[in-house]
Amino acid sequence: MYDQDGAEPSANSVSASNLLRLSHYTGRHDWLLRSEQLLAAFSDRLQRVPVALPEMVQALMAHHYTLREIVICGQREAPDTLSLLSAVHSLFLPHKITEEREERRREERRGEERRRGEMRREERGEEWRGEEDRR
Repeated sequence: MYDQDGAEPSANSVSASNLLRLSHYTGRHDWLLRSEQLLAAFSDRLQRVPVALPEMVQALMAHHYTLREIVICGQREAPDTLSLLSAVHSLFLPHKITEEREERRREERRGEERRRGEMRREERGEEWRGEEDRR
């Protein structure tokens, strides 16, 4: 077992952190358990010489303090979206997960819904007759 973070963090430290984040993103409890198992496997080393594993200490702290999820919705290059992102990144929030979701225009969503409806009709062998079909 490689148990030291040098200039590059050890694979175990990165795995503990990534598994924790992935479990939070996806809701998969088994990945959280794997992260906990990794942290438990290194618990003696973490207690004796925590300075040897700073990345794993960070994962342990994230596990104990829980991750904070920040979701920003908006058009990616819009001034208000960029302002929100700047504000979030200007704060020291070591256990945060940021997610950007681009706002889609209502017309685009409607167009996609129409196309999906047309495709389903074609799959069933039905013919689309236009506006009166939607009523």
